[in-house]
Amino acid sequence: QVAIALVLLIAAGLLGKSFWNLRTAQIGFEPEHAMTFQLSLPWNGYPSYSEQAEFHAKLVDRLSTLPGVTSVGLALRMPLASRGAPYLDAQLQAGDGETRPMSAASGNLASAEYFRAMGIPLVAGRSFRSGDLRGAPAVIVSERLARSLFGRTDVVGRRIVGRVYAGAPLTAFTIVGLVGDVQWERIEDGFVPMVYFPLLRDSDGL
Repeated sequence: QVAIALVLLIAAGLLGKSFWNLRTAQIGFEPEHAMTFQLSLPWNGYPSYSEQAEFHAKLVDRLSTLPGVTSVGLALRMPLASRGAPYLDAQLQAGDGETRPMSAASGNLASAEYFRAMGIPLVAGRSFRSGDLRGAPAVIVSERLARSLFGRTDVVGRRIVGRVYAGAPLTAFTIVGLVGDVQWERIEDGFVPMVYFPLLRDSDGL
């Protein structure tokens, strides 16, 4: 009985330590007072992007008027909460003419208010705005990706080239913002390089 009690005591201690580590881990965003939900529109009801964008725009406007709501954002995936959801596995490199190896980055589609709603700090530059998909499409990168691509974080205005997913054409992008790092798939993985593509409210969306 003493041996069993000792084993249970050790197990409880390890469980308590693991729970404490999870509670105090630096995850890069603010889950407190945040509410998330998943939404899938039927293709037969919203076949075109413009119809989907109009629905999402109206949804954001209505949610923003609710008492106590400070910001509403949209994204393809949520950090630490999107197992099984579509993902973007980007391959990027600095677009300054120098020969540098491609860097792997986890990708996400995000609206302009996503970073504020999630409590992800905007370190430099700006968030997305209408027109960011024209020319060299705008992207926002995390600090870890900025260091991986350029060796530093003063990267706003710089160009990068790469593929949004395997098999996609090589595309040039312009960095318009720099945000803090977040935990993505699992806490034990640590911070991962992130690139955010614009999910906009008009027919100029991706």
